[in-house]
Amino acid sequence: MKKFNITNQGTVLYGMIKGQMNSKHIFITLHGGPGGNMKDMADVSICKSLEKDHICVYFDQRGCGESVYDLKQGLTPSLLIEDVKAVIEYIKLHYSQCYIHLLGFSFGGYLGFLTLHSYPDIVQDYIVCNPAITFSRDEALAMFDRVQGGYDKRFPQLSKTQEEPEIVMKSQVFTDFVFSNNNTANSLRYMHAMSAWFFKIDFTDILKDIKISTLIFQGKKDKICHQENLQKALLYINNNFIQYHPLDACSHDIDEINGEIITNHIHKFIQGGIL
Repeated sequence: MKKFNITNQGTVLYGMIKGQMNSKHIFITLHGGPGGNMKDMADVSICKSLEKDHICVYFDQRGCGESVYDLKQGLTPSLLIEDVKAVIEYIKLHYSQCYIHLLGFSFGGYLGFLTLHSYPDIVQDYIVCNPAITFSRDEALAMFDRVQGGYDKRFPQLSKTQEEPEIVMKSQVFTDFVFSNNNTANSLRYMHAMSAWFFKIDFTDILKDIKISTLIFQGKKDKICHQENLQKALLYINNNFIQYHPLDACSHDIDEINGEIITNHIHKFIQGGIL
């Protein structure tokens, strides 16, 4: 294992590189959460399997794990995108003979699509598992309602309001709670930092504009991003660069069985195969 760190716009991003260092294929991973960390990403069965044959790059996104950042300052899409770009450029510099693949899970899938929208050909291809994306304001608010249940126990007042997430999360009483010792969830701090825009982005045009080979895995039992909504959007978009693979026995978390299936598909995909 090799460790690295990159300074971008005032924050040191910490990462690690694992796997078969003689491979010509490198997977730059984007962990979920939001507010997760690279260690959890490295423990995912898919990543462990990929490391047996290839190189995997993990890094703590700004405000996560070792990459210390004051989330009270807020997070803009451009700031997160430029962090991903900085990591990709670092890997390209040090592994110039390798094919660079981007691999995103959950919120990492969200962030990966935003990055490709700003830098369409920055990597060889993109692989995403259960992206936490939506295609309308109504879908985004429905997602907020679903994840809100996990916060109600920590912050009961949240369940008593019908306000939209931007208003709820920016209220003083909510802000005070988020950054108090009573809140143990970094994901809640992260969502607060992104609340001005996180529930407003429609990914229809973003997916429509994809210009590199992209493979999307989506669990049919995923309650974060409904498989039906994603499938409907992809049919409407009809982008030939995107391959879509729904998984029958899969919720938002990827289990060991699906992990093996996904890994086999990834190996075929990076060799130019059609699933």
